[in-house]
Amino acid sequence: MQHRSQPRGWLRWCISPTDTKGEKIMSNTTENTTVTTKTQEDLFADTNITQRSGRLTKDAELIKDGKFVKFRIASNKEYIDTQSGELKTTTNYFNALVSNNLTDAFNVAQELKKGDWVYFKGEDATRSIDTVEGYKETGVTTFAYKVVLKKPKLETTANSNQLEIDQSVNGASLDQQ
Repeated sequence: MQHRSQPRGWLRWCISPTDTKGEKIMSNTTENTTVTTKTQEDLFADTNITQRSGRLTKDAELIKDGKFVKFRIASNKEYIDTQSGELKTTTNYFNALVSNNLTDAFNVAQELKKGDWVYFKGEDATRSIDTVEGYKETGVTTFAYKVVLKKPKLETTANSNQLEIDQSVNGASLDQQ
């Protein structure tokens, strides 16, 4: 049986209060001990943490016999064009996977629908892709360990307007009775 002295990746920071060299990075100070503190830059120099938010481009889907939930978000960035002075928008797309052993994140992710506004946090992984033209490209996927539904997609405005009308009619009829 192989024993690993340190957990790998982001999990190492969740479990162990030491860095990869075994130095203490978090501890209580007492009169008899000297605590060396590291700057945040040193502390997180080798971490791979990504946070993203945006709207789903399509419903989340279960893959690999239900072991993962896969989803994709779109996120807009606005900027001012230096030549024309106009406000322009670009859209970036991001892929995410959630494993079924991360119960909380998995349960949220499998219920996501197109248009939902989602926040997720995780670790990026890359893979090489050969295009049909013979070029190599790099694909990036975030393995999310935290998923939050910030705002579900709103129903069509006709339905919400009808709901407001129904509520005001019902409210008026109750006041008149």
